Amino acid sequence: MDRTFPTAPAELTADWLTAQLRASGAVREAAVVDFDLTPLGEGVGMMSILVRAALRYDRDEPGAPASLIAKFGTPSEANRPVADAMRVYEREAKFLRDVGPQTTASLPGVYGVDLDDFANGEFVLLMEDLGAYRMGDQVTGCGPDEARTVLDAVVPVHAAFWGKVDQPLLTFAPRIDGDMQRVGMSGMCATGWDVFIERFGQYVPAAIQEARERYTGSAEDLHYRMGKLPQTLAHGDLRLDNIMFGTEADHRSAVVLDWQGVIVSAAVQDVAYLLTQNLTIDNRRAHEAELLAHYHASLTAHGVTDYPFDQFVADYHLAALYLYIYAVVIGGTLDPSNERGMAFMAQLVERASSAILDHDLLSLL
Repeated sequence: MDRTFPTAPAELTADWLTAQLRASGAVREAAVVDFDLTPLGEGVGMMSILVRAALRYDRDEPGAPASLIAKFGTPSEANRPVADAMRVYEREAKFLRDVGPQTTASLPGVYGVDLDDFANGEFVLLMEDLGAYRMGDQVTGCGPDEARTVLDAVVPVHAAFWGKVDQPLLTFAPRIDGDMQRVGMSGMCATGWDVFIERFGQYVPAAIQEARERYTGSAEDLHYRMGKLPQTLAHGDLRLDNIMFGTEADHRSAVVLDWQGVIVSAAVQDVAYLLTQNLTIDNRRAHEAELLAHYHASLTAHGVTDYPFDQFVADYHLAALYLYIYAVVIGGTLDPSNERGMAFMAQLVERASSAILDHDLLSLL
């Protein structure tokens, strides 16, 4: 089928941008006559390419955005098959178009989103330019204050869909224990392990390396066990590189980007991913307990009152064990393409490994 939207930066046109901005209400009468593109996010996103478009209009119009961010599927021959297999473009497009507006979560403003369901989910997303915000840095990691801010930004999604995951609105989101997620991630974990160790073995303690067969052999079961926890809609990739932190008085505290991994799963998947693979090791060890208490209190304040704290902590430990699959898949099957990509992979592997040993999580297999 012929597409009616661009699938790469070179295909953007002034007329198409004008139509999207007018349809979204961002402009009324002004028309884009030209724009300049600047690539963004080297070593940050491996499933997409992003560009900033600085816009020039045919007239002045109050409130018309001076720039926007355009997001497209990755052209990487190594990463694109993973993106297509996991339907990441469909997931982000449908979340931001249909689901996000029904929550109070801190999300980017969207000027346009389009998806081609007939071509492995080719998509384009136009978002507000948050360039005045500060991007989180997974390589550097974060401390408790930033982690608390991120948890507060995402908890409205968890609360809004707590126990309400069977509605038609969410059929696009895979389930943690469904065939696509369970079989796909388990298979990539098994096939990616050798490359994972070749690249990052210096960060993987002997006890984990020796548990290879036990761990990869338990990967599908871990998906089933995660599916038995209280289910909601989770971000699925809640890491610092996907967070924009406000820097000025009129900014939001944090905005959560990149919903390509959105999934029906346990809320603790997001919590464990943030704390065990994004906090520095010292900060996690020092502040993990207080951050768990903060998140649980926030979830309760948002109306989830049937989730005892002790169960939440036990579920968090299971999620941290499960998420080592992500470390293996990211480190062993994706092409980082650049030095920063390798650096963030190394940090997440080292942090995730330390959490496994600190909490004796291999004993849960």
